[in-house]
Amino acid sequence: MIKANNIEDIMTNNPNLNFKILVINNHFKIRTTNVSAQCVEPNLLIFCKSDKGYFKIGEQNYKISANRIIVIPSNIVHRAYHNPKDYISVVIIRFLPQPNPKLFGSKPFVFDLPQTTAFWSIIENMVNFALNHNIHEVTNNIIASNLLKAVFWNIVAVLKSGLSNDITINKAIAYIEKNLHQYKYVTVEELLSHVNLNHCEFTNRFKQATGITFKRYLFEKKMQIAKQLLLMGEYSIDQIAYILTYSDRYIFSNQFKRCFGVSPAKMRREARSSQATC
Repeated sequence: MIKANNIEDIMTNNPNLNFKILVINNHFKIRTTNVSAQCVEPNLLIFCKSDKGYFKIGEQNYKISANRIIVIPSNIVHRAYHNPKDYISVVIIRFLPQPNPKLFGSKPFVFDLPQTTAFWSIIENMVNFALNHNIHEVTNNIIASNLLKAVFWNIVAVLKSGLSNDITINKAIAYIEKNLHQYKYVTVEELLSHVNLNHCEFTNRFKQATGITFKRYLFEKKMQIAKQLLLMGEYSIDQIAYILTYSDRYIFSNQFKRCFGVSPAKMRREARSSQATC
């Protein structure tokens, strides 16, 4: 599978990149049988809007799940599998990168998008444009090409934002940060209930999605909030330790010093001294 940052490499290292758009299809149901015909086609971008079935691409299976984009480079055998009773909603865009039609390599790329409206609006614009215009006319194809480039640039923007490509983990991170910025600490049990995962699955997926352990992430976030509260000057060190659910002020102070190199008491003294001399 192409790594996510390869999309950024493709977009930034090819300033003259354009796309010839061949077909834009908005499928609300993929056939009436449980297996679609085996296909070998030009490059495909598949935007999934449902959670039923899977694609077999080469020898690998990729689940169809909402907000997932699958890019299948040219000449890779692929096939869709699903229950005939299930409706599968996908948008399929067949395209050729120009001037290099092999630009996307030889392996599929799968990216789970955060739940933002940007992708939806661009994809919907492409579908509506294809319904109302002949995309094989040169001017119309250029417009459709620019819309597809916008899709890829939005993927790059998401990658640069630091969000993971796991929607459930993004949901967990958003929940933690929302509460921490309100100075409310989220327990692990509350978080697992919010994302409906068990502890083992959550920690494994968190490490895979972000590159750090959940324990490390939470420690760093707690220390950021601790420093913010400390410099505000409205709470005592004991109160800050309590807000961040430390059972003991001294445990909190030791962890704070491990993170910032100074104790919370010394950081507060230095901050007040600096303000007094200004």
